[in-house]
This record gives sequence, structure tokens and C-alpha cells, in this order.
Amino acid sequence: MLHTNRARIAVAFMIANILVPFLGGVSQAGECRMVPIKPIQCVRGNVIDLSGGRISNARVTILRGETEIVSVRTNADGKFSFERLEPGDYEIQVEANSFNTLRSLIVVVASASKCKRALQVVLGFGMECDTYITEIKSKATH
Repeated sequence: MLHTNRARIAVAFMIANILVPFLGGVSQAGECRMVPIKPIQCVRGNVIDLSGGRISNARVTILRGETEIVSVRTNADGKFSFERLEPGDYEIQVEANSFNTLRSLIVVVASASKCKRALQVVLGFGMECDTYITEIKSKATH
């Protein structure tokens, strides 16, 4: 029996190690804090729901600490873009009616080349944090 419990604990630990990097925490206000993504050159992309539907008029905000730097609304296709954001550490926050709010740390780095990658924000609306942010090829968003 001891051997079986050890095996169960080992399996649970392995599953937790696989899933934890992909999951954020949910506050009681429906806010999902994500694990930071790797440094990016451009802050642009799209906002969709879990079924892939585009979310228009979502508010996308860039923060430094709790100070709002700039904010935009997604267009009819769910796209957003921040032009000329200086390199540095920021937090991106994405809000839309009836959806969980996403917050994630981002690092913007300087680049002499065109952006080849963009962000895709997927907003969920359940009690669990079914909201996430990822990088995709740029031509999928523009």
C-alpha cells in the first residue's frame, strides 16, 4: 500500500509540474494572472474567446506597476496594437464584458527588424482560469 501511495504522489507531482506553467491564478474578481511569457518585440495581437470568436471592444491596457501607461480597444476583428512602446518591463491587462480579466507580465525588447510574432489572448468566462496568452505568427493577426 505504501508503494501505491508513493506512485500516486509521484504521478500527481508530475502532472502538477506539467500544468502549473500554463495556468494562472484566479482572484475572486475574475482576474487571471498568467505566468510571464518570453520577451517580445511588439505588443500587438488579437483577443478571442474559447471557441475562437473574435472579441471586439475589449480594453487592452499596458501598466507599469499599477500605473496605466496606455490603453486601446480592440477593433471589430479583435485586433489591438501599441505603437512605439519603449523597451522595458510591463504588465498587460485585457478586459471584456462577461469574460475573466487577464493580467500577464511582459518584457518588451528593442528590435531593428519587423515584428514576426504577435500575441493571442484567449478570454474565458468560467469560475476557473480558462484564460491565457500566447505568441503566434504575426500574419495571423494582421
